[in-house]
Amino acid sequence: MRGGTSRGPVLLADALPQEQAARDAAVVRLVGGERVQTDGLGGGGPTTSKVVLVRPVADDSGGLILDYAVGNIVVGLDAVDWRGTCGNMTAAVPLYALEERIVAAPGDALVRLRNASTGRLIETLVAGAQRHERGQEAVVTTSHLDPSGAVLGALLPTGAGTDRITLGSSIYQASLVDVTHPYLFLLHDEVVGRGDVRNPDTLALIERLRGEMCVRLGLAASADEAMRSSPAVPRVVLVHRGEGGGDGLKISAVSMGQPIATVPVTAAMCLAAACRIPSTLPARESAHRPHEGRLTVISPGARLSASAAIDGDGHVVSVSVDRTVRTIMRGTAWI
Repeated sequence: MRGGTSRGPVLLADALPQEQAARDAAVVRLVGGERVQTDGLGGGGPTTSKVVLVRPVADDSGGLILDYAVGNIVVGLDAVDWRGTCGNMTAAVPLYALEERIVAAPGDALVRLRNASTGRLIETLVAGAQRHERGQEAVVTTSHLDPSGAVLGALLPTGAGTDRITLGSSIYQASLVDVTHPYLFLLHDEVVGRGDVRNPDTLALIERLRGEMCVRLGLAASADEAMRSSPAVPRVVLVHRGEGGGDGLKISAVSMGQPIATVPVTAAMCLAAACRIPSTLPARESAHRPHEGRLTVISPGARLSASAAIDGDGHVVSVSVDRTVRTIMRGTAWI
């Protein structure tokens, strides 16, 4: 299925082995491993190297809720990172459930999800579900409830809105914010300057900064091994200072060592919240001040609007975004 700008197989969790090592090996075979993915269903990049496992369960009131987990396959390492989530592929889950007749399809279907990795709830709305046919594009609204600290346990996991990372004689400003998924926000002009984020040396610097934060959080023993022990937590977004116009914020995203031309959905939702926390880099260094919680995030290849609802105590109540979703194929994969 395609969810937003991501893609990957979506299947029932019971279709794979339940033991973790055997399950991960099956996922790597399904999507493709080693250095290339020609022997699997993956597309070779971070946004097309995902898998979603779905398990329908009864909730406390006797209704149905969909437990789901998103696996990020680390191309080249034959590993799967299940922590956190993917906002794009989250939107695929309710459409999968409707098309597989796991849930009913009223005019606009409200489907409740629970992220198995974080335990957080997501309310989703599939527009025009009753008229939907498999293969058609659908618009799905996802609202992540109480999304702060979903992975690392706190809205600001380091305890500060802005930190500093020292490498040699250089000092880099950084903000780590955990809303739906942890993101390390850096300033584009400090890290990239007039260069290109796709430059291998620049990508190595970004990974070193991310690795240093992983060490600070206890996610990795050293910056050099962070890619293996915590490849997707946190992800990185470079904030372009003062760019994006009056209603937007320009970014460059990096996931698992590779630049992303589009706007990651979780990044947009995290930014919508971060821009309303005065001590963070997105709030302090961007020219944008989101109106009523809505923020337009602009990348080299896309733009995406997200919204954040924050109460009077500064608690993030929810973050929301609309995505288009489509089933590309249904069939049997041999692993």
